[in-house]
Amino acid sequence: MLPWIQALAFLILLRSVLSLDLESQDACKAASIAYSQTNTAVIPARVAENCLKSIPLNTAEAHLQYAEVRKLFQLYSAQAFWKELPPNELDIDAVDLDLTLNDIARGIDEDRYHNTYEFDQALTDALGQLHDGHTSYATICSSAFAFFHDYPLVSVAPNPDGIPQIYLGNAATGAPLTGGKVALINNKNPTDYLLGLARSSPLTNVIDIDARYNRLFIQRVSSAVAVASTDNIGIFAGRDRIPLDPLSITLSNGTRIDIQWKAIFNWFSLGFRAPPRALPFNSIETFKSYGSNPSYNESVQLPSITGIAMKSVAEANGQNPLFLRSAKETTAIKAMPNDIASYYIIGKNIGVLRLASFESSYLDAVSPLGFISELANFTHSALAYFKNHRCTTILLDLSRNTGGDVAAGYAVFRQLFPHADPYYGQDMRHSPTLAIFAHSFTDTNADQESPLNYHFAHQKNGSNFSSVDIFLTPVPKNHDLFTPIFRVNDKAFIRADEQPVIPPPHTAPFPARDIALVSDSLCGSTCAFFAAALQDQGVRSVVYGGRPGWKGTMQVAGGARGAVHYPYTIFYAKSQDLVEGNGSAEVLVGPTPYLTTMGVNLVNTYRKGEDAVPLEFQYRAATYARRLTAGMAADREEMWRDAKEVVWG
Repeated sequence: MLPWIQALAFLILLRSVLSLDLESQDACKAASIAYSQTNTAVIPARVAENCLKSIPLNTAEAHLQYAEVRKLFQLYSAQAFWKELPPNELDIDAVDLDLTLNDIARGIDEDRYHNTYEFDQALTDALGQLHDGHTSYATICSSAFAFFHDYPLVSVAPNPDGIPQIYLGNAATGAPLTGGKVALINNKNPTDYLLGLARSSPLTNVIDIDARYNRLFIQRVSSAVAVASTDNIGIFAGRDRIPLDPLSITLSNGTRIDIQWKAIFNWFSLGFRAPPRALPFNSIETFKSYGSNPSYNESVQLPSITGIAMKSVAEANGQNPLFLRSAKETTAIKAMPNDIASYYIIGKNIGVLRLASFESSYLDAVSPLGFISELANFTHSALAYFKNHRCTTILLDLSRNTGGDVAAGYAVFRQLFPHADPYYGQDMRHSPTLAIFAHSFTDTNADQESPLNYHFAHQKNGSNFSSVDIFLTPVPKNHDLFTPIFRVNDKAFIRADEQPVIPPPHTAPFPARDIALVSDSLCGSTCAFFAAALQDQGVRSVVYGGRPGWKGTMQVAGGARGAVHYPYTIFYAKSQDLVEGNGSAEVLVGPTPYLTTMGVNLVNTYRKGEDAVPLEFQYRAATYARRLTAGMAADREEMWRDAKEVVWG
């Protein structure tokens, strides 16, 4: 269908639905009818907004929901560091989480929130200020729809050392559109507007300013995510919350585009394998029922929202490759299922190993228990292939790698540097809840994998903790209390994996001088540790993208820097096992009135010799900073060739 016909059809739908909306007192019924008139799961944004904002706020339920959020976030590892920010180069503002959450509680009493959606968004925004990919909060009411428009952007430069310009982009390929150079956004210089969005928006879950800026633009991610969550078009064009302000784009040829926002039912994140023929609600009352927690008044385990089933992007990814491919893109010599890892040879002697994730849930074909060995063995085979084909240098592409299993990161690292001992210090914020959970791990369940299980931890010197009480010794730091620094016993995780891992080579297959990292600064979590460990060995790095006009460098790892996203459902299930008879109900998490998915960054991470400040608040510059060109945006091999020239000439 031609674009103008699509636009006309959408305007006709918008007009008919808005007429219905005015006639109907039930905004969710109007949304249901609008949805039934389309086969794309897309409806006008105003119709979705009216439905979401029509759910009344029950003050008593809001207080109970808030109380469970407060209980969970007493475990948030970095709270004290956000309150009193260490010196940093990340362009972030201090956040007093206690003060912010207390204000939300007052807002409930003061009738500040006119509906459930506004209350949920207040909590979402409070946690969004942390820019932490290991924290999350969502309810059905706040996430039933995502919002997007048809004008995603790319930032490309005439050459890798040039000044980037903003263009309308092709969402499928990442290439700029001919004639699509942007002169103004909302009558402002586009770079100024976008920098303001990157700095102020709670929508970006990465901490580094350059990584946040890169997230505004088209991302080369899973086609499943592209269809379902608008994640591939970047935060400028796709958002999980109702857009607040009108938006216009003026092109360099004078053409003005007044943006029409649309809404898509979040069928993928809510557990549907395809867009349902009808919304799972057809009125305000059925929406309220859909978003209510059926376990709230029952003494049973709260089901994961995957029952209805809300999934994280990682959990939901399933069947599709992690990167959209253009027709020009180089074919991999070999790839793991869903392209979680793949390797290539470009030119005559340059090996490229692309590590898209360390997260086992991207793989349907490999069990979570077998993932560590699967990824390590794949890396082993890639390095052997490079050696056999006389590659003299290798690139490790970590673009869009947001982390995963820590032990998987260790296992891959040891294939590269078998005799190195990478340091990855960790601690947790001390709290009564933490102590109760940690004490629940005894000799009878010592093999149960958990960051709260001291059997899976080593002291800094590599020795075991002799008891849980030693593991929980309070350590004062930054006007708060923490556990002692510990290190992950990755060999224990690999033993739990119960799959054979090909032994690392006796010597490093390539010296550090012949290895380089490639990144878009979005590397985070386990990827951040992995990159830091390689940099500690002397591996150089090249990062692409970043703020226009910024003359400094960027970070390889600008994403989430904690270690563990620990979901509420696990804490809730554990709480139900522990709460009976020990008088601890006031500190253990209970059921929420609203069906909720949320999680907390449980663990801080540290570099060796720098135990005072977590990794996420430290700036570690890459060796080289480069700009994406139009060719690189459409074809990753051009970026790899540029990285090779920069590092080795």
